[in-house]
Amino acid sequence: NNYEQCVYLFVKIDDLGSFFSSKKLMSMTLWATKSYFALQEYDNSMRLIESINQKNQADCKDEMEIGLELNLCKSNIYYNQGELKKALNCRLEIEKKINEYDYDLDVSYRIDNLSWIQVLYEFLDNTSEVKRYFDRIQELTKKNKVVTRGLLRSMTRYYRDANISFQEKMSRYKILDSLARMIDDWDRVAIIYCSKIELLFDAKDYDLIKENLDELNSVIMQIESPILVDYYKAYLSLFKSKLMTVYWRYIEAKKLLNTAIEFLEKNKTRPEITLMIDCYFQSAIMYNMKKEYDSSLLYLDMAETASKKYGLLNRLPKIYNLKTRILGKVNLDHIDEINEERNVN
Repeated sequence: NNYEQCVYLFVKIDDLGSFFSSKKLMSMTLWATKSYFALQEYDNSMRLIESINQKNQADCKDEMEIGLELNLCKSNIYYNQGELKKALNCRLEIEKKINEYDYDLDVSYRIDNLSWIQVLYEFLDNTSEVKRYFDRIQELTKKNKVVTRGLLRSMTRYYRDANISFQEKMSRYKILDSLARMIDDWDRVAIIYCSKIELLFDAKDYDLIKENLDELNSVIMQIESPILVDYYKAYLSLFKSKLMTVYWRYIEAKKLLNTAIEFLEKNKTRPEITLMIDCYFQSAIMYNMKKEYDSSLLYLDMAETASKKYGLLNRLPKIYNLKTRILGKVNLDHIDEINEERNVN
């Protein structure tokens, strides 16, 4: 495919002993870096980034802008490897360079980077920074009168935890849905439906959940990226499993949950951290409802460990809440036995 061809051409040029000082060669290296990333060869992609960082003196604007793109690639690699703090630092460095050198970049590029900073701060449970970057994006948007993918990302994520009523959240998601469809951002439409379904589970509106699951399935068919299609199908299975659990249909729930887990098993080179933790958490909910508290606590421990390992701290409050409720139900001596058994294993 094109990614493999790009890498092949770059290797040929590099073998000839070319230098990285010109814009043309740096651009070629940038495309090779992105190609390695698309092929999930993260080590090769990172190797090229570090090589350019060592050789490039960034003595002209063109090369500095390519340097921003390389830093963006580096952030994406860290994000796909679950290293959220490192991904955030790369994004912050991009914003710092934009401000420091007063780059006249396309506003959509700037908003997109700011939106990812907001999302990463959300994952790290830094609510004050989430609000600050959300407000900056709103200011940039109003000033430039644009609707961008970054803006929709920012608003979708922000309204999930905003201190507003259920009806107001659903109303805002309806508006965001229309805007995302207007610019053919079907990935964003799928995320909006996922966010709505989570809200509806909290509201226990199961009939409306069924309608939205059908809608999400239709939206998935509009997405072009095979990886994203499989990702949202996995989340669709997870939501269906959650619905079956509500109706105490545990055998069906387990089968659907296994479908989501199979996706995780097939994509270990690109760990989908949020999906993995949500699967652990749903397993804990299911076993809690079946009153199999030792299994529930085991999955909660797995969810907690993964959340801390990858820095996805915004998942911890729900995990701790359910763990506290379970511990309040069971005999403390039994809990001690469970912990002793885990330590032995």
